[in-house]
Amino acid sequence: NCFGSDFYREHTVSLKAGYSLLPFLHVGISGNLYLLSIRTEDICVNRKSLQGDYALLLTPVTWLNMAFIQSSVSALLNGRDKDMIYPERSAGILVKPGRGFSVSWNITDTAVEKVNTFNAVINPSRFMSVRGGYCRENSSLAASLSILAGNFFISYGLRLHPYLGYTHS
Repeated sequence: NCFGSDFYREHTVSLKAGYSLLPFLHVGISGNLYLLSIRTEDICVNRKSLQGDYALLLTPVTWLNMAFIQSSVSALLNGRDKDMIYPERSAGILVKPGRGFSVSWNITDTAVEKVNTFNAVINPSRFMSVRGGYCRENSSLAASLSILAGNFFISYGLRLHPYLGYTHS
């Protein structure tokens, strides 16, 4: 994943895995390598950080999901690289009112403030997903198209941030 502009750029490489402990309880972990580059007239910084995340997903009924994610566990526990990669916490709820359609609300505790994100997903077929989202606090919009091709998941996303412009992932 790549985020930012010419003077501020974040690259992230991730490896993720998940497992269902029980039919209604799922866990996930990830390892992330963050590469930060800042190049302005006053500062030139290149830093990297290796962090891990964990996630829990509870599905008490088929039409309701509740999730919690803790990112950057290493920065949370030892404080190292906390200034670069803030250990965010996120919780959300997803409701599936009909086949192939879902809406969600998520709140994330960031380094600056709590951020509310609203999202809608339409699955016109078993192998395709179209997603759109809105963040209230910074008025950013996002959209993605995802396709499942055999055992491969291919996704293209576009995000519009009011100050940083477009980000592709």
